Amino acid sequence: MSMKNIGASGYIVKASELETLLPNAIAKAEYRELIENQDWEGVAEFLDGEMPEGFPAFESVFLHGDEDESVDLEQGEIYVEFAESDLFVKTPTPALAKLQGAGIDPKFTRWVVWG
Repeated sequence: MSMKNIGASGYIVKASELETLLPNAIAKAEYRELIENQDWEGVAEFLDGEMPEGFPAFESVFLHGDEDESVDLEQGEIYVEFAESDLFVKTPTPALAKLQGAGIDPKFTRWVVWG
């Protein structure tokens, strides 16, 4: 099986930034230990039960590993991804209305270019 470069994008924060949302020192210490151990699955399970009410649910948790590539992300860091629809509301503009009026409907797409 060959390895492939798979593009990804999304709204993410370092898992460590969410520590401030935790209710007490014991929870913060347990959470910090999961991060230090690079236990991204443990972080996901922990956040499932500890995210305060009113905050958006996360989409995924991942460890940016040695073989992953990014200009912005740090190797060995755990990140938490949130759904764009939970954070932003998109509204059509007059420019989109003109395209759609002409029968043209742009679609959001992601891709990776090799080169």
